[in-house]
Amino acid sequence: MPKRLFRGMTFTATGSCLLFTLLLCAVLSAQDSNNSASPLPANMPEAQVQNNSAPKPSAGGNIPQFRARTELVLVPVLVHDKSGKHIPGLTGDKFILEENGRTPPIGLFEEVKTGPASADNAAASFPGHSNFALGADARDWRLTIVVLDMLNTPFLRQAAAKKQLTLYLSRSLRRDEPTALLGLSSKGLVQLHGFTTDTQVLVAALNRTRGEITRMEMNLTGVDQTESLVDSEVTALDQFLDAESIVSAFQQREVIWQTLDALKHIAQAYAAIPGRKTLIWATAGFPFMIDDPLAFQRMGYDMMQKYEDTWRLLVAANIAVYPVDTMGLVVSTGGRYNREFERISTLRSFADATGGKVCVNSNDLVNCFGAAVEDASSYYLLAFYLSDDDRKPGWRKLKVKVDAEGAHVRAREGFYVSDEKPDTPEARRKEVIDALASPVEYTGVLLNLRWLPQEAPPADADAGIACPFSVFVKKGSFTIDAERNNALDITLMTLVIDKNNKLVADPLRTITASLKPETVKQITATNGMALRERVVLPKGSYQVRVLVRDNPTGRMGTVIVPLEVK
Repeated sequence: MPKRLFRGMTFTATGSCLLFTLLLCAVLSAQDSNNSASPLPANMPEAQVQNNSAPKPSAGGNIPQFRARTELVLVPVLVHDKSGKHIPGLTGDKFILEENGRTPPIGLFEEVKTGPASADNAAASFPGHSNFALGADARDWRLTIVVLDMLNTPFLRQAAAKKQLTLYLSRSLRRDEPTALLGLSSKGLVQLHGFTTDTQVLVAALNRTRGEITRMEMNLTGVDQTESLVDSEVTALDQFLDAESIVSAFQQREVIWQTLDALKHIAQAYAAIPGRKTLIWATAGFPFMIDDPLAFQRMGYDMMQKYEDTWRLLVAANIAVYPVDTMGLVVSTGGRYNREFERISTLRSFADATGGKVCVNSNDLVNCFGAAVEDASSYYLLAFYLSDDDRKPGWRKLKVKVDAEGAHVRAREGFYVSDEKPDTPEARRKEVIDALASPVEYTGVLLNLRWLPQEAPPADADAGIACPFSVFVKKGSFTIDAERNNALDITLMTLVIDKNNKLVADPLRTITASLKPETVKQITATNGMALRERVVLPKGSYQVRVLVRDNPTGRMGTVIVPLEVK
């Protein structure tokens, strides 16, 4: 397989425009030079393959086809009594679901009770790195994603938030509750640890984080210099401060934009995991008056679209956001512009849009974390269908009522209907770039990467050292189309970044084949299939990002692993 080297290009881990442009160049070059199908991996003997090309359409393939499409909208609903406990045993006829003022028939109803979980034995049995620690019954588990937000939390409050989060993880978190830990700073989002039930590993990862002074703190002087000035000087200073506030607004815009990007990465990474997920956002948030035209004037009229895109992805991923205010107990000072009120309103907006719950004005953050996790112990799952003639894009309001005495109902306030995106090469490239640039491992395709023994080059060769590896793709993560002669269609791409944050290699393969029945049986027996790949590199330290895309469904999985070439 030909190898392409892109030397001298800078790679950053923050999801910046530079990284996006770099990946675009790499993917375009790689895909343009890989128009034909690559051979099957070494563990699939050629004798087991009937052909190595995409299945041909039938003779009637040129006849126009008319297809109707429906979309199932899932609505998790929490029903609590006045003491905050789940009300069990309700039946579907007790629920009334309104969508934009109308009442669609409920097509699915279920009471979901989340219970104990354990790491997937299949994942635990593999040496190497996996992007999954969850089994097929993950929908019935309490899945929690914790984000420690240092980008929006003042420096002095970061240490207190970290301490209370450490207390919660070490003392309160049950060991049967899979939890992922992420950090957000000025350098971007970072995955501190993927889903695990080992609280000691999470605490160790949290202890490695370091606080930082936020951008907004750098802009605060804390000194009022107007008292000794005459009126004309005050007027001039006001004009200057107004200009300065515009600069500050744009700096705040960058922080908001980076925060929303982080939440979008999280939604895209965990969208394929079934069931309702809890996202605990430990943050001080940011003030943003969504209904104030001046806010858009100073921060850009595209800001609202950014909010909507973020909420749309979180809702589609079935992620409920639980903001935990790291500022603790705060006394509001009032005034014409109440910054504190707007800050908390922003946190409430995220919770309301996704079906979560905000925790503010509390110095007991440990209890806030625990309440957010416990909130997901039981819920009702409602669903209704959107037909093909009900596809107008936009925000749809949702309201759920329950006929039960003393019931308090909480569900997300709505959902988005998006234009159907065609599966074009350009769309695939964009998806692949987003996944490879994401600091969070995608879990749509479940992968395990294992390094094989490195192969020293001949004495007279200077090509580098061959580093082979095996990527195990778990059964159920990829499509074998029995109706199309056991068709398989997947894409495998690898990025290698050196210690200077430069992209040095990007091998890519597209594997299309029709598998023989015995191969399908082998995949079933081994719970998946192994793909062989290798990179040739000089001695040094690298980061390797591997992506597998199941092309029929568009699902993607990624793993991010270190590599030491010796």
